Amino acid sequence: MLETKDEGQRRRYPRMRSRRASSLTACALGAALFASAAPLPAAPVLYTSQSAFTADLDGAPPTTYNFEVGSGFPADGGNFGTIGGVTFSAQTFAYPDTPSGTQGMTGAGGTFTPATVSFDNLATRPNAISMFGLDLTQAGPEVIHVSATFTSGATRDFEIQLAPGAPDFTNTFFGLIDRTDTIRNLTIFGANKGEQTDTRAWLIDDLSQAYVRPADIPSQQVTGSRTSAGNVVTWNTKYQVSFESGQIAVHVNILLVDMQGNPLTTNPVLTAPRTDNSDGCGLDLKCIWEKGIEGIWSGRYNVVDQNLTYPLLFDVNFVTSGEDYRTRVDPTPHCSSQMSRWCIDNISGNDRQDEVAAHEFGHQVGLFDEYSTGAVDPSAPTGNLCVLPGQSQLFCNSLMADLGPTQERYFQSILNNIDDLFGRSLALQFAGQPPYPGDPPDLEFALHHDAPDNFGVPAPPTLVFVLAGALLCLVARLKLRRQPRSTS
Repeated sequence: MLETKDEGQRRRYPRMRSRRASSLTACALGAALFASAAPLPAAPVLYTSQSAFTADLDGAPPTTYNFEVGSGFPADGGNFGTIGGVTFSAQTFAYPDTPSGTQGMTGAGGTFTPATVSFDNLATRPNAISMFGLDLTQAGPEVIHVSATFTSGATRDFEIQLAPGAPDFTNTFFGLIDRTDTIRNLTIFGANKGEQTDTRAWLIDDLSQAYVRPADIPSQQVTGSRTSAGNVVTWNTKYQVSFESGQIAVHVNILLVDMQGNPLTTNPVLTAPRTDNSDGCGLDLKCIWEKGIEGIWSGRYNVVDQNLTYPLLFDVNFVTSGEDYRTRVDPTPHCSSQMSRWCIDNISGNDRQDEVAAHEFGHQVGLFDEYSTGAVDPSAPTGNLCVLPGQSQLFCNSLMADLGPTQERYFQSILNNIDDLFGRSLALQFAGQPPYPGDPPDLEFALHHDAPDNFGVPAPPTLVFVLAGALLCLVARLKLRRQPRSTS
């Protein structure tokens, strides 16, 4: 929890203009030092080899629309609409030697007009598509244009380059995989190379779509600020999120310091034994805190991304540098922990050290208290807040109220930031109670619990640069004012 705080001129003054420009440049530099450009989305990987494309699907099963009568498509010349959740605006025509044997898809009405393919009705939009384009006329240079609209709103255009002079119905493979986005629809038409209008007959077959695992995302920092109602306090949050090896992890680095803010030289230990030592930590508080937080938070929910499921894990590291939080270790007897002050002799008892640390970790990742006298979410319905000890409001029996279990709403708050990282909406899936020793709620926990404090959250580099830039700007302007003005 957080501690509560009371709360013409150009000709006459050419040198001056030059100095003023310098001071403004200094101010701009101060801003530029902390500005960071948003990363550009990675371009899709394109394929001219079906075997290479298939290998990069990483085992994801493709669905292939081969335009055969037997697969549900209409007979030669028949119009069709939605097949297997995919909407086609085109016709099928019989041609020899197409990849699937007898039929392909051409423009609507058998003309040169474009056809569209929409994946919007699918529960899982693809991020991988492929098809064969066929050379119909040998009159080149011909291409089949494929324009893809992505879920992010981006549109990209591709060309299947058909070999001029090749025998009729020569197959040309085209595939793409975009591990940073998904595809909503395609527009397909034939043209001369370099042209953007439908001027050529065209034919495709064996359209395939699949969803493959997105690219790994290294740790990305998430920062924010929380201001509570009730016990009004404001605190900063800071953690990292990563997607690697098929799992999403929330990382927090903590530097343990003494009450004066100096890094500890020895590990903190309990002054009395615990009843339960099933975690194998003995009296070592770093071990108890780390295993407690990770055990209580990890494995409770998975993240569902299209048709793929990723474990949602939590990773706490006690570090000597590069910390997200500087956490004081308080040796005072019978003290009460806060977000950045953890007690050796916690008033909740030695066997609650893991759950108390997990509660304070909740504040670090942006959660409010859920008991009525705590630092509560201003948007939380008052009737939901747990009135302690031992009432039956909705928020009772929860980690952020009385040290009960974690709740789906906690993970949803974190998932909103993960959505931003992935650039699309993800969902939670209950994965069961983590395999960690669970104690019944502590009905008096909140009666002795202090509000979150904001001690030791390192100033973000951006803030350092802002202050440096502002100082640089101020110094430049003071120098400017002290300079005598030229009158000639």
